[in-house]
Amino acid sequence: MADDIPVEIQEGIDKAVGDDRNAPKKRKGKFERSYKVVGDSKIPVSKVYGKIWASRKDAALAAMDERSISWKESIRYYNNDQMAHRKSVEGRSGNTQDTGKLNNKYSETENIVFANVSSMVPILYSKNPTVTVTALNESLEDRARSVEKLVNVLAEMKDPPGLNLKPKAKRCVVTALLTNAAYAEIGWTSRESSSQQAVDDLAECAKVLQEAKTIKEISEAEGKIKAIEEKIDVLRPEGPFVRVVSPQQIAGDPEGEEVDHTDGNWLMRWDYLPTNYLRARYGEKTKDGSWELIYKPTHVLKAGSDAEDQDDSLANFSLFDVDDDHKKYGYGDEESFDKAQRTKVWYCWDRVTQRLFLYNDGDWTWPIWVWDDPLKIQRFFPYFALSFYVFPDGVMSSKGEVSYYLDQQDAINEINDESRRARAWVKRNVLFDKGAGISREDVEAFLTGSDGTARPVDVPEGKTMKDIIFTAAPPSVNYPQLFDKADKYAAIDRISSVDNVMRGQEFKTNTTNDAVASYGNASKVRTDDKTDAIEEWTADVLTGIAQLCLMYMKPEQVEALIGQEFSAGWVNMSREEIQNGFSISVAGGSTVKPTSQSKKKEALEVGQVLGQFASTAPGPVIKVLLKIFSQAFDEIVMTKEDWEELEQSIFQQQQASPGGPGGEGGGGGGNEVEVMVQEAVAKGVPENVARQRIQERMSQQPS
Repeated sequence: MADDIPVEIQEGIDKAVGDDRNAPKKRKGKFERSYKVVGDSKIPVSKVYGKIWASRKDAALAAMDERSISWKESIRYYNNDQMAHRKSVEGRSGNTQDTGKLNNKYSETENIVFANVSSMVPILYSKNPTVTVTALNESLEDRARSVEKLVNVLAEMKDPPGLNLKPKAKRCVVTALLTNAAYAEIGWTSRESSSQQAVDDLAECAKVLQEAKTIKEISEAEGKIKAIEEKIDVLRPEGPFVRVVSPQQIAGDPEGEEVDHTDGNWLMRWDYLPTNYLRARYGEKTKDGSWELIYKPTHVLKAGSDAEDQDDSLANFSLFDVDDDHKKYGYGDEESFDKAQRTKVWYCWDRVTQRLFLYNDGDWTWPIWVWDDPLKIQRFFPYFALSFYVFPDGVMSSKGEVSYYLDQQDAINEINDESRRARAWVKRNVLFDKGAGISREDVEAFLTGSDGTARPVDVPEGKTMKDIIFTAAPPSVNYPQLFDKADKYAAIDRISSVDNVMRGQEFKTNTTNDAVASYGNASKVRTDDKTDAIEEWTADVLTGIAQLCLMYMKPEQVEALIGQEFSAGWVNMSREEIQNGFSISVAGGSTVKPTSQSKKKEALEVGQVLGQFASTAPGPVIKVLLKIFSQAFDEIVMTKEDWEELEQSIFQQQQASPGGPGGEGGGGGGNEVEVMVQEAVAKGVPENVARQRIQERMSQQPS
């Protein structure tokens, strides 16, 4: 934008964007603007706005500081394995030598947190849910069927544009069990910003490079190629996407109270982006040729770290210092060092202005980029929160169930550790009576085992070898009641939704059937509550995906995914049309794998009820029964040909039956009774007497 804009117009713009306090004074020559035009839509942004977002970030991080500590501790316990006190040693236990001494190092641990969480995940989410789309008016029924088919296909597909939802949802369930806050982010990659487009652009640049005739053309083509290569690593294929976001990357409006942030005015998420990518896509240089500060790196990926694990692991990064060279960070050359530089950025979603701002965490002067509502989904924020518990102080105090039994976890490991030390103590601390006339060499030879030879030993009269060679246990073993872990497990079970059976244990032999049923019902209530939360969460996520597909997915893409039959008549719709046209839900229990004994028992009970109606409507009833059984029993698989053969067989049986269509009596059993009654009345028998005797006779005959 030129620097010679009239001052009056400048003041009007500054006032419109909320920065009239810093409006430039009338003066000769050039002046420094207090606003900047950023983004494809040329959006004017006030210089003060960055300070507002920086203060919002600080307020949100301060509000979530306590729960963030709780989250990190719960995740640390979940990840704690047994390798810290182990060392590979041939021929003996891998426990290191110092674990047998009196110190504070555990030598035998049991991870109850990991056991509980890993036991709950397959119970809560074993398969992708079944999405149901209902049209709110008759004219959209075909479109609702198309959307339903499309969303279910996308959820199952592993390769783009598929969502590969199952592993992402299971990861969110693990995070929610540990922290009570898990987030899935949805989005849409347009063709212009997709990896396919970048590949096409590379091919075009290669063609230009081959046909270039001047140094200027070659230089321009090489510059474009470098810019595309810097971007292409972080681009996605065209279409929808779902990704998991760590709860520690989200900073929400502290004034909001809803767990899913639907009542907040703003939401922020930080991420690490390659600095070269930011410069290639958004970068601007100053007049002296250097990059503006908002495109400077803030962190450097540590040498040897996996760049793909960078999303939520601050431990993989070092703070960037512009005065340090590549050798200090462990890199052998400048090129590798440049590739490892990252910029911590914040995506700032403002519901009030319906805009998205991208800021550098190291410089909030100006935004890197600004978008006008880039997705246009109904709820604006593209982040969907999964939580299992409600806290009285709102979302900012939310903690996972794990943080409430970490003390019991520690107590169990203290007991395990002391038990192992007692065993090692007894094994290693061997004593002998040196006045009994036996040498140390004889004792050590006895302890090292038999070598097939006999040894003469002088045993004093009245003593045995047990009196001469013996050991002593540590004093703690004299208090066995302190080693009972039952009350610790019981305390954990009261907090978590996991019982002994889920952890792979069995009930005690004296446990009654009523007690077993009581335990099962209590656990099922809490498990069902979690399952319901997961189904509502997946319904929200897939509703957002459906909205994106209806707004942006092209007919040829839809046809390639679900076929011509379902995609016929596909046209894109606006947000308002989608909101008023469809209702999307998830079938209850569809995330739970229906192969458990309870599901099979439930299917059999439903089958007994429906079986009572088989004589009146055999076709529909049998079809429903087989569908129920095929979902409850893995070994039952009904193909389309099986259904057709079964329906044809039922129809033929109905045609051939005496009471069926075309058979004797011309109708069902009721019509046959009426014919017999009319015949009796014609012979002079009273109708009521004839009807009673005919019904009695038919009831005595086998069906």
